[in-house]
Amino acid sequence: MPQATPNLSLLDFSDPGSLQSGIGKATSSQLSQGSDLTSSGLAAFAPIISRLQKIVSGDASEIDQEAAPEISGVKSSYQSARDAITNFTPRGGWLASSMAANRTGEASDIAKVRASVRSGAQSDLEKIAGGLLSTGTNEQTSAIGNFGNLLSAGMQQQQSNRSFWGSIGSAAAGIAMAFL
Repeated sequence: MPQATPNLSLLDFSDPGSLQSGIGKATSSQLSQGSDLTSSGLAAFAPIISRLQKIVSGDASEIDQEAAPEISGVKSSYQSARDAITNFTPRGGWLASSMAANRTGEASDIAKVRASVRSGAQSDLEKIAGGLLSTGTNEQTSAIGNFGNLLSAGMQQQQSNRSFWGSIGSAAAGIAMAFL
């Protein structure tokens, strides 16, 4: 998302008060926009984030729902292999051990699919959260920088006012001394 930029075109740069007021308003606006961007991003992604959080937390029903096509494929492959074992392996120890190995392999492959789904969900969740936080934080950081500029300008104005009145005081004292 692009960063919002303050509209400083209406400021009177020759009037320090107007400049400070304008920068103050722009800073406040940017802080608000940064917060709004973060909130609206979180709201837009809330359903996705919720589902990903369930998957990452290990909710078996969510993981199975997400992995259903892959799990179905694994089960189908192993069922085909079991059918072949049943049809082409003579009865006895070989048949029993082949079926046990088939079931073990199926369970192992399904566990791998579930782990992959969970890992992918964690990665997706990190990307979404990172992007949302980055966008809102960048906007707020920019606003804080503007606020710093406002403080700096105010301090410079105060310093120049002191210098101005100090020079007038020195000049007045010099004039007064000339008459004494």
